[in-house]
Amino acid sequence: MTLQHLRCIMLCVGEERSYTMLQDTAPFPRKGVSVITSILFVKDEHATTQLFLRLLSQETPYHIFWATNGLAALHFTQHVKPQLFLLDYHLPDMNGIQLYDRLHVRKELEAVPALIIDACLESAGDDIKQRGLFAVVVNPFDRDEFLSTIESILASPSGEQGL
Repeated sequence: MTLQHLRCIMLCVGEERSYTMLQDTAPFPRKGVSVITSILFVKDEHATTQLFLRLLSQETPYHIFWATNGLAALHFTQHVKPQLFLLDYHLPDMNGIQLYDRLHVRKELEAVPALIIDACLESAGDDIKQRGLFAVVVNPFDRDEFLSTIESILASPSGEQGL
């Protein structure tokens, strides 16, 4: 099965445009076998979303999967296990920490690290620290810090949480 086939399946599962594959030419890995390093980016459609998607697809070697809401991300992870969750704090149906909690309840996803992004994370600071999550404040946005944070998370042996 190719990622193009998976794209067709995903569009049937979620609302149209819930998932956008920026790179869909690699073969789809068998369940339980991690062939490609992938990031699940969960952020609603916003002007900055396209900037993030372009940056991630052009400046990293990873396959980027994009879901526009928490429910779409939950459906998606029934088929694919990414190596990193990149979660916007403010989503239309739940916040990024609520989504993190729902993803990490599942045994196969409990070790996947997560990076929470938002313009201001002051109100979520305690929840982020309590869970040992990585967090990036994107206002003002520091491109190099953002990319190096992703690299360091994915380079750590067990995706150890916390920053």
